[in-house]
Amino acid sequence: MIDTATGMVETKLTDGTPGRQFPTISPDRSTIVYAQTSDHGIELRMMAADGSGDRPVLTADSDFCHNPQRPAWNPVDTSELAVACRNGEDPDTMALISVDGTLRSTINIGFPSFDDPTYSPDGKTLAFWAAPNPAAGSGAIYTQPVNGSAAPKQVSSPGPRASDADPIWSPDGQYLYFRRATEDAGGGASAQILRVQADGSAVTPITDGTAVDQDPTVSPDGSHLAFKSNRTNAAGTQDEQIWVIGVDGTGLRQIGIGKPGTAPGPPEWSRR
Repeated sequence: MIDTATGMVETKLTDGTPGRQFPTISPDRSTIVYAQTSDHGIELRMMAADGSGDRPVLTADSDFCHNPQRPAWNPVDTSELAVACRNGEDPDTMALISVDGTLRSTINIGFPSFDDPTYSPDGKTLAFWAAPNPAAGSGAIYTQPVNGSAAPKQVSSPGPRASDADPIWSPDGQYLYFRRATEDAGGGASAQILRVQADGSAVTPITDGTAVDQDPTVSPDGSHLAFKSNRTNAAGTQDEQIWVIGVDGTGLRQIGIGKPGTAPGPPEWSRR
């Protein structure tokens, strides 16, 4: 855990076992679900916010969800998680599960590849990226009712040589923040944090696009974003670290300065 006001690293929650990433905090901030990667695949685990009571939720070889990805937590029905499941050569599936790991239902996304679900504040809509290419690691941003009553609606249009991923809702449900990765004619890559109205209008840049900025997460009051980036950090390197910026694009600063290590995984400030 890092104090975003002071930028200081506070508490180590896990024991240093490799492969622990994608923390997602519950709406009441009491519980964390995260992904544990290993040679056997990806499983979901859960623990209290102080690191105690660690337990499995979904194993990598679950009958209905192989290799579960980064989960999302329903802010209204806090017993429900949404998770994209990687099923080998078969299309991905979107599963709604209980926090005890049992299956509630699945949603027909209509795309073979998708990930990064995030619930709207009213718990009625999921946003995610999806792509027609089964091997895609990103695509365009879509929204869809949690009950599956309508097909996905596209809300971002990345265009050629670009792709979108990592959506997250603003606390008021008015906006989605996401990252757009682009590649120039020479093969140079960058990624920028953008904001879009939930209806797909008014795309606005938040970061400057001079580095690989990704995995935005919104502060509980909606005023700031945290994200990971390879922009030049306080140590003078381009190792990935965590940064904070106002949602108006001002006040960029690095947090966790002075501690060893890098930040290869996405931060989590409030629930997905």
